This record gives sequence, C-alpha cells and structure tokens, in this order.
Amino acid sequence: MNSNFFIKSVEIKNFRGYSNQKFEFFKDKQDYRGLILLGGPNGYGKTSLMDAIEWCFTGTVHRLKEDYGTRRDSNNKLLKSLIRNIPSDMEVWVKITVIFNNEQLELERLFDQTDESKAFDPQNSIFKINGHSIEQQNTIDSLIGKPIANDFYERFTCSYEKNITIYEKNRTDIYAMFSSFLGGTKDIQVAIGNLDGVGANKGLINKLDDNIKSDYQPSYNSLVFSYEQLKTKLGELLKEKETRIDIAEMINDYPKDRVFDDEIIPSMSLQEAGEDIDKKLVQFKDQNNRLKNLRFLKEYSSVYYESKSYKEALEKEKNYNSFMKRVYQPYKLKEEEIQSIQGKDLEAIKSEKEILESIKINIMKFQAPTKEGVLKLKEFSQGIIDKDDAHLASFAKTESLFLSHESLSNQLEGFKTPDTALTALRILIDHTEGFEKHRENEHNVCPLCGSEENFPNKELELAMVARNVLGVVDEKRADLQKKFDDCDADLKEKYKQFYDYIFGEIKNTLLELTKVINNFTNLHSYVLSCASFSIDFNELDQSFLEKKQQEFKNQLKEELVLATLETSILEQLVTEQGVLLAINSHYNQGQQVNIQEFKAFNADDKISGLTQFLNYYHEILENTTNSIDINDIKLDILVDKITNLNKIIQLVEGDKEIQNISSEMKEQKELLNESEKLYTRRLKELDEFKRISRELKQLRVQWDKEKVDEIKEPLQKIYRRINRHTNIKDINLLIEGRTNKIAGLWANTNEDEEIFATNILSAGQLSVVALAIFISVALGQKESPFKCYFMDDPIQTMDDLNILSFIDLLRAELAPNHQSGNQFVDQLFFTTCDEKLERLISHKMKSFGVNFSHVHFTGYGNYEMKD
Repeated sequence: MNSNFFIKSVEIKNFRGYSNQKFEFFKDKQDYRGLILLGGPNGYGKTSLMDAIEWCFTGTVHRLKEDYGTRRDSNNKLLKSLIRNIPSDMEVWVKITVIFNNEQLELERLFDQTDESKAFDPQNSIFKINGHSIEQQNTIDSLIGKPIANDFYERFTCSYEKNITIYEKNRTDIYAMFSSFLGGTKDIQVAIGNLDGVGANKGLINKLDDNIKSDYQPSYNSLVFSYEQLKTKLGELLKEKETRIDIAEMINDYPKDRVFDDEIIPSMSLQEAGEDIDKKLVQFKDQNNRLKNLRFLKEYSSVYYESKSYKEALEKEKNYNSFMKRVYQPYKLKEEEIQSIQGKDLEAIKSEKEILESIKINIMKFQAPTKEGVLKLKEFSQGIIDKDDAHLASFAKTESLFLSHESLSNQLEGFKTPDTALTALRILIDHTEGFEKHRENEHNVCPLCGSEENFPNKELELAMVARNVLGVVDEKRADLQKKFDDCDADLKEKYKQFYDYIFGEIKNTLLELTKVINNFTNLHSYVLSCASFSIDFNELDQSFLEKKQQEFKNQLKEELVLATLETSILEQLVTEQGVLLAINSHYNQGQQVNIQEFKAFNADDKISGLTQFLNYYHEILENTTNSIDINDIKLDILVDKITNLNKIIQLVEGDKEIQNISSEMKEQKELLNESEKLYTRRLKELDEFKRISRELKQLRVQWDKEKVDEIKEPLQKIYRRINRHTNIKDINLLIEGRTNKIAGLWANTNEDEEIFATNILSAGQLSVVALAIFISVALGQKESPFKCYFMDDPIQTMDDLNILSFIDLLRAELAPNHQSGNQFVDQLFFTTCDEKLERLISHKMKSFGVNFSHVHFTGYGNYEMKD
C-alpha cells in the first residue's frame, strides 16, 4: 500500500445542492491510487462534490468566495444558499475518509453560523480529525505537516473557469494567470498592487505623494516663509538698536581681552546664535555665569589654599589625639596581654588547643593501670613533657613491675582451691596486717562481717589459729601473696602519679592556650587601631611607641598659628549676611553657620565644615573649563565684563519691541517644527513604501525566475505531447519587462518567430497551454505527500485530437507499470459533462488496466457506480 494521501469516501450534508449523500471510491479494492471519473450532465453536482472536498480540507471554496466578493451585497436574500442546501438547517457538514501513511482517518468540517459568507473563513468552522477538534491550523495542513490549504485552488485544481482567464490579452493579467499556477507570489503581487496601484486605481504610494504635495508641503513652505520674514524683521530691529548711544557704550566698554577661548564679545547680531534672540540671551547668560564663576575662583583663591592648609593641620592634630587614645595609652594597660600574643598564630593556637582537648578525652580512657595504658600514656606524653623529665624516668619502672606482677600472679594460681573454708582462712592470714591497721585507725567493726563482738582491740586470735592450722606449707603462699600485694600497690601508685602528672600538664596548657585565645579576642580592636596607623603589631613595644609619638608631635602646628589661620579664613568666608560661605549650620537646618558657631565646633566638625567649602570651590573649578591660569586674570577685568553684560541682558529682556517679535517668532517656530515633523514623517513613509515596493518586485522576480526555470523544460514536453498538430514549435515562460519584470507567455512559430502567446493561440490551444502548465506545476510537487488533483471539465474548447493526446498522457501516468513512486499524481478527480468523452476515458482506462473509479451522475446528487 502506498504511504501517501488517498481519498476513500466523501459524506455531504446540507452543502450546496446536496441534502445528504455519500460517495465511496475504489470500493472493495485494495489500491486507492488512480482516476476518479465523475461523469454526467451539467448541474448534477459534480463541481459541488469537488467544492465539498476543497471546503473540508481548506475551510473555504475559492471560486465561491471570489464570486461572492464580486457581487457582494448586504441584502440577506443574496446571502442565502451560498453554501447551505436547506436554509432552515443550520448545520453544514462534510466528512472525508482518507488513507494517510497506511492509516485510515476521518476529516470533518462543520459550519453552523447564520451568515453564510463566514463559511469561507476556516476560523468560522469546526475542523476535526478522528473526532478531535483542531484549534490551531484547522486545515489539512495540520495533518500533512506542509502548507497546502492556502494554495489548494491554484496548485491542485484545474478547471475551465480558470483556463478562460488566459484569454485576457493584457500582459499583467497573463502574469496573474500564471501566478495562480506557479503559486507563491499571489500575496506579493497583491501587496505590490496595493502600493503601486492597479490600472486606474492609485496605490498607496501615489495617494501619499499626492497628499504630501497638496497638503503637507504647501503648509510647511508657508510657515517657513512667515518665520523667515519675522527673523528678518528682528535682525533689522537689533541692528537699529545697536546704533543707540547707550547700547553702543555698553558694547564698547566690555573688555575685549578674552578670559576663556570661546568667550563672545557682545553684539546685537544674531549670527552667532543661529538667528534666534532667545539663544542670544542664553549665550549672554551662560557667558555671564562663567564670568561670575571665574570671579568667585579669583576672589576665593587665597582662602581656598588657606582652608586646605588649616584642614590638614586639624586632621594631623586629630590623628595625633586618636593615636594617643587608641594606641599609646592602652599599651601601658595591656602590655602583658599584648606580649602574650605578639608573633603568634591564632589559628595554630586554636588547632593546638583542639588537639590537646582530644588527648585529654582519650587519656581519661586509661585511668586504670594496664599494659596498653602504659604505652598510651607514654605516647600522649610526647610533646607535652621533655624526654628527660624525672616523672617519665620513674614511670618507665612500671614495665618491670608489670612483669613481676604477672609472675607472682601466675605463682599464686597454683595455690587456688575450691574449698571455701580454706579460702576463708587464707583471707584471714593474708589480711592480718590490714586488720591491725584497721584497728589502729579506731575502726571497731569487722570489715568482713560487720561485727564488733569478734573484732576486739587486741591481736586477732582467729588469724593466729588459722596460721597454725594451715602450717608451714601455706607460709610460702602467704609470702608470695604479700609480695604480690606490695608489687600491685607500687604499680598502681607509680601509674597514678604519672597519669595525674600528665593530666595536670594538659589542663594547665589548655588554660594557658585559652587565655591567649581570649587575649586575641580582647585585643582585636587594638590590633586594628595599630594597622590604621601603619604600625606592625608584632614589633610593638614601649620604645617604638615613644618614637611614633614624637613623629606625630613634630607634625603639629602651634596653637597660636592655628588660631591666626582660622581667624583669617573666617574673615574671608563671612558673607554680608554674617554667615560662612558654603558651610552648613548644625543647629539651623538649611542655613549656613555663623562665626561664633564655627568657633565652638570640635575638630571633627571644623574639618567637615572646611570640606564643604573646599568641595564647593572645587566643583566650580571643575565646571569652569579655562585654558588661562586663574592667577593671570585680573579681578577688575572680570568685574567690568560681568557689569556690562548684565546691563546688556537687562536691556534686551526689557525691550518690548524685541520681546514681542521674539514671542511671535517662538510661536511661529513651534508651528514650523510641528509642520516639519509631519512633513518629514510623510516623506519618510513615502520613501519606505517605495523601498518596500522595490524589494517586493525583486523578490517576485527572483521567485518567478526560479519557478520559470523549473517549469520551462517539462512545460514544453507536455505541451508537445498534447498539441501535436500545430505550427507552434514550443511555448516559453520568460521574465520580461524593464521596470516591472514579470513572467510572460511567448510562442515560437515554425518560422522561429517569437510572438506573445495570446496574440496567436486559439482558445483551444490556450486551454492546452493551461493544462500543460498545471501538469508541469504538479510534476514539481512529486515529493509532496499530498498528490490528489482535481480537473473540473478542463477541456471544453480543445479539439478531438488534443483531447485524445491529453487522455493518453493521463493514461500513461496512471498506468500500472508507472508505480515506481516517480509519478506526479496519486489520485486524479476528473469531471466531464460530455457523455462520449466519459465513455472514451472509461474505455481507455479499462483497456490499459488503469485503476479507476467511475461515478456516473443520474440527477443532482444521484449517481450510479459503473464498471
């Protein structure tokens, strides 16, 4: 089974002339590739069947939509039966069963709106695939995965209605006809038509050009003329004013030596200001501000440098006091703590402390004497005590004591007995000395039984009896037991002594380390203070601090010098209002400080106040670009310049004649600027439209050239196969035209003469050309999964010989031996109202074994299937 697209059946309800009908093609056959022949008289529903297929696939019927657009009328009667069979039945429905990629699918489209003209927009109908509504891209494109719906009528449908458009002889109309076959440039051509116009209808470009010339350009030119007149009038007035004695004197009195490069020597001419009095005033005022800034810099230059010097002296004094408070004086109080951390690494100390704490925890596990404990205590002692420590030498004896302890214990094992009485007697003998010591310590209660009666304050008779009973043999055991007890006591004592010594050393070291760590914490701010004075904390001592103190002292100025300097500064900074220039008050928000308040400031506040003035001066200095050194400028020249310029500004601003004309010019300028914006915007829009038009034409030419080159060779072959008896050698599509290059149809005669095709070809020959173009375009779509084509009675004007040639061409294409996958058509729907042609096609297809389905219409919507 072929994996391409095949139509299996079509069901129609309430569509055009159909109330309810179903068509099945290739019924009871396995192969759906072939010809579907629809025969019968005109008006029996053949074209409506193909319209239903187009509507289901694309959501529109191109020929009906065009026809409605041509005769569009708001009369509701004219809107009826555009698509419905029964107006009262709202639902229009078409379902097509297809085979696609070996899978059977059902495609449905439903329309139920009142306005039937809306049925030609796919967004107004419901499209389903296997019962699932398709919201986005609700056409066959969503199934095929390629754009087919938009060019369905142009590329997949051939009809007599389309063929007769070739009879129009106009070159542009011929191009439009080819565009419908070629596809791809229809939207471009519409856009070009909208921009350039079509025939007598003007496009956007001409309309906008006319609008600019009739409205915007005259208005703009009129405003320019009015503005120029006012400008001339103002210039003449200023020239006249300049000749007046008072103004002439002001201009002459203005010092001509420039104090900055772009300084303007005042005049009433508008040339420097771009012929605008407001700009002239702005120039004067800007220049006056710069001159005032220079005067300020000149007047306060001396106090600026004095303030810098005084501020530096105060900062050094502040620095000295800070050194004494933060470094020098605290050293005497914290000298011991400082020395304890100098040259030490805090992190290393913390690490050492952690290690010792871990050793302390581990050593506690070996408090009871064991051989392992001896080894561990020696191991832990490394790094805590010296190798020649006396405690370590004494502890070394514990190893021999452990050997003796084990030997004596082994010997005593030989005297063990299960007899409890004997064991009790031995206990009495072995502990006689212990009992004696117990009594000597005035303990009158027996440690074994708790009785006072049997524990008198005299020699224990029972122990003596036990010794006599056991005899000489047990004396050896008793001696061994005593040696064992003495060895055990000595071992425990030496082990405990060393354990306590090591444990004590660790505790003491931990205390020292904790103290050092705490000193690091407590002295952190002090270390930072030293760093702020570039002092190396680890090299700090009393001698170093004495030298550092003297260095700071040497930088200080005497009190009298500072007082004199302060008085000089305050006298120069005080203004007429009795406050200091640019220094803010601490007590009166938004006001400047007076002399008394400044003198009451502490050093920090004075430094802050002086900084405000210095920043103010420096900001003016930065914003006053000047190539001449301020020291080379004379103050009296600056004063003269400012005085004269102020007078000129006041005179111009106070002159009513000048201000009236200036105000009028300003209003006129605003109108002119607005008009210029609109005029310029429209000119830019016109240029943009022209640019788009040029690019669209270039795009269309490129597309046409590619398609013409693609279609030229197959077109000639197919044309010659259909039209075998003619004086026309071949038909060519050529890109022609100079300014408006479009594809044209040209015929070459046997005399090698190239003639515009519609001038020489008959109606039948033009139909042959149209069919040849349609098939050539189809050949170019062989790789498409959708290769179903629809020919609606396309050969009405062709002669019998051309018809036979055309049928043979279709028969060859659909023949069983042409199943290699290289064919251009999978299914071809072909309608005819000619009964003889219907029988001829049926006979040809049967005779050559072509798979076809023959539907013969017997009335509107009624049909019979023929073999």
